[in-house]
Amino acid sequence: APAPLLAALAPGAAPSWSVRPHAAGALGALYRQLEGRTQERVREALIDALRDDVPRVRAAASAALVAGKAREALPALAAYRKTLPQQEQVRLDRQTKALARGDGGLRDAETRIEKLEDQLRRLTDQVRKQGG
Repeated sequence: APAPLLAALAPGAAPSWSVRPHAAGALGALYRQLEGRTQERVREALIDALRDDVPRVRAAASAALVAGKAREALPALAAYRKTLPQQEQVRLDRQTKALARGDGGLRDAETRIEKLEDQLRRLTDQVRKQGG
């Protein structure tokens, strides 16, 4: 349950400013395991944190959204990018490009599975023709 982390991320809620970036990072680590409204609440909180007064909180929220592969946050990350110095923009550009492409590993695996299924169908047909 991410409720304590969401509470710690909220401005003024944490007893120490250093807790908030860690809360953002933890939410990013949990993000992909969450579903439905809970995932949406976490994404919204991290997007809100991109506009925080504390630079470390903004950076942690950005990293959390990328780590969580929150593709829905790409427009918010693009807006956040405009507030960054050039060097940081380049780093964020690399991260968001990878995020926009999606999980290439999964796509590659699905393609390989499809090819193997086709190959299995062909071999099954050959066996049937020879045996029948």
